[in-house]
Amino acid sequence: MSTTANLTLEQYEQLAEAGTFDGLHRPRIEFIHGEIRAMNPIGSFHSQVLSDLTDWSYDVVPRREIAIRVQTTLRMPSQNSSPEPDLVWVRRRSYARHHPEPADVHLLIEVAESSLAEDRGEKLELYATAGIPEYWIANLVDFTVEVHREPSGHSYANVRTFGAGESVSPVVVPTVRLAVDYIFPQIS
Repeated sequence: MSTTANLTLEQYEQLAEAGTFDGLHRPRIEFIHGEIRAMNPIGSFHSQVLSDLTDWSYDVVPRREIAIRVQTTLRMPSQNSSPEPDLVWVRRRSYARHHPEPADVHLLIEVAESSLAEDRGEKLELYATAGIPEYWIANLVDFTVEVHREPSGHSYANVRTFGAGESVSPVVVPTVRLAVDYIFPQIS
């Protein structure tokens, strides 16, 4: 579901800063290609996998260089968008005056179950077009981690899927590994 009015990123940011989307029944929303879009509530499996990915991130990143952001805004002016990805590793610096932008991103992870088609489709295109260097999808349907690297136009040139018994390393910190079984222990 989306709005029928198209807004600019600046208009959306002004509405958000003014508290337009706050309140007792605040909807989960994000801003994609000029439209305010509703997001599904997060289920327990999604929450657990995101929590495990967050814990792993805090355990392995060089904290002086990389900051971890969980379900917060990523500002994408060239796409007139402001998504709220599940987990992002960004360059360590202050974001008190503005949200991170694509040039700040090292790794972006979406946890996907009901949103799998969108995360493989429109979100993948959005992130590739913005030049996000590495995009992972924690696929809750197939118990895999889909790794997209080397953005090229609206897609990624390097795509691999990792399953049970396998591990993946982020390009930005190639010495660390995420075992797929760590986030999907029920299949090991």
